[in-house]
Amino acid sequence: MIHQHAAWCWEWPELADSDLLVSSDVADVLQAHRQGDDDLERGGLLFISLEDPRGLMLARATPPHAKDRPTRYSLELNPQRCRNEITQANKDGLRLIGHWHTHPQEVPEPSGQDLHSFRAFGAKNRTRLEWPLAIIVGRSASPEGIRAWSIRRDFTLLAKRKPAPI
Repeated sequence: MIHQHAAWCWEWPELADSDLLVSSDVADVLQAHRQGDDDLERGGLLFISLEDPRGLMLARATPPHAKDRPTRYSLELNPQRCRNEITQANKDGLRLIGHWHTHPQEVPEPSGQDLHSFRAFGAKNRTRLEWPLAIIVGRSASPEGIRAWSIRRDFTLLAKRKPAPI
């Protein structure tokens, strides 16, 4: 596998060895889909590579899909699209870790509906991932405009963004 350039890194200080590198490709997808004033939510799946010698790499974020069911404040990913993307990613040596979506907030915070959705996603995919990653893309172009959480059964952990190692 070709090693991807890392745009930044997320860490969870509460967890040992929790750094997650974010590839430039993933950063580009996330930054390209900020939600404007009249836009609907958009989102996709997230996949990691276990092959990078620098550590865990968030290697793929799938783009929004025409068959998803978005509203201004919610998003339902198309199940067939998800199955197809998981199958292809697995063939490419990548593993499902979670999903991302947009919010109309400058600095995003997960809603109660988001937390329910993220936990349901984790439960549905329990054999593939124990603790899903949830990314919400807000409107701000600052580093705080894209945030990540590790979703646990009874709590969430917000990631701290830091520069990627060289």
